[in-house]
Amino acid sequence: MTYILRTRSLPLLRNGKYFLIFLITLSFFWPNFLLAAEAPTLTSPADNSTVNKSVKLVWQYDGECVENGSCFNIQVDNSADFGSNEKSTYTNNFSYSPQGLAEGDWNWRVKAKDKSEKWSDWSKPFKFSISSQAAPSAPSTNSPASTSTPQPSTGSQKAESVFSIKDAPSEINSSQEFEVSVSLKLPDKINSVVYLKGAFKSESTSNYFGQTLASDWIGNSEKYSKQYKITTGPEGNWEGKIKVRPDADDSGFDGTGQYIFKIARYSDTGFGPTWSNEVKIKINAVSTPEPSPTEDPKKEIPEEKEIDITPSLVKLPAKNYEIKIASVAGEATESHNITLEERTRVLEDKKINWLLVILGLGTLIGSAGFAYFKFKKNEKNYY
Repeated sequence: MTYILRTRSLPLLRNGKYFLIFLITLSFFWPNFLLAAEAPTLTSPADNSTVNKSVKLVWQYDGECVENGSCFNIQVDNSADFGSNEKSTYTNNFSYSPQGLAEGDWNWRVKAKDKSEKWSDWSKPFKFSISSQAAPSAPSTNSPASTSTPQPSTGSQKAESVFSIKDAPSEINSSQEFEVSVSLKLPDKINSVVYLKGAFKSESTSNYFGQTLASDWIGNSEKYSKQYKITTGPEGNWEGKIKVRPDADDSGFDGTGQYIFKIARYSDTGFGPTWSNEVKIKINAVSTPEPSPTEDPKKEIPEEKEIDITPSLVKLPAKNYEIKIASVAGEATESHNITLEERTRVLEDKKINWLLVILGLGTLIGSAGFAYFKFKKNEKNYY
C-alpha cells in the first residue's frame, strides 16, 4: 500500500515542482506583470477632521512614478462611494488644493501610476468636514513620514538636544534663494543620517510651502528621503548651511506678506518632522521674467564671386596672335582683330579627337590582321 501511494503521488510532486519553477521564472522575467502598483497613503488633513475652505490635501507615495504623464489621480466627493465624482484631477505633486467646496462632509482618495504605467488601487479614503467657523486645518501626525505637522511642544524633545537656525534674511523676493545656518546637537543620534528641509507658512494657516536644494530643488511636500541629507558626528552634532527658497506656485503662498520660516528634520526611517526655532521673513511677490532669446550676431556672408569657367585653353594673354582662318576660296587669311568667340571656335576645331584616332588605328590593325589570316589560309589550300 505504501508503494502504491508513493507511486501515485510522484507525478503530483513532479507537476508541483514544475509549476513552482514556472512561477519563479515568471516572477523573474515579468515582475511588473505579477506585482501591482503601490497605493498612496493619505496624510493631511487627518481622517474625520474639520477644516476651513482653504483645505490642502497631502499624501505620501513610496513607489516610482511613471516617467511620462501624471502620476496621481485624486477624487473628492460628497458621497462615500464616490458616485457623484464632484472633483477628479491629475497631478505630479504630492498635494492638491480643491477650490469651491461647499460646507459639509467630503471624502477623498488617491491612486498612483507606477513606472510600468500600471495604476494602483485607490488609497484608503479619508473624510473631512468644511466649516466656515473651523480653525485652519492642522496636518496629520499619524504617518511617520508626514510632510506637514504642527510644531511639537518643547517638552517632547530632550533637554540636551539642540536644533536651531540663524542668519536667515528678514526680507526676500518670492523668486530669491538664500542660505541659512543650522546647528544640531543630538546626543541620541550619533553618526546618524538626518534629512532637513526648509518650510514657510503664513501666520494664519498651517499650509507649508518652500523648496530645499538637495541633489535638485525639492518641494516641501515631497518624500522626506529626497530632502537634504546630512550625517551627524561621533557626538551627534552637525553644523552647516542649507540653501532654500519660497515656492510661489504653491497654494500656501498668498502673495506679499509676512511668513514664518523654520527647518524640519526627519530621521533615516522617516520619523518626524521635528522643527527648529522660527524666524519671520517678509516675502515680496515678484513675477519671474521670461529670459529673452539671445540674438545671434549676424554673420557676414561673403559676396559670391563669379567663377571663371572659361577653359584654360582660351585664357590668352593680352597679345594679338596671328591666326589663319580658311577663306571661302580655300586660302588662309590673316586677322589681328579676331573675337574671343572666334578664337574659341577655332581652337576647339583644332582639338584632336583621340577616340576617333584610336578607333581608326583599331580598324586598320584589325583589317591588316584579317588580310594576313586570309592570305595564310589561301596559301595553305594552294599547297
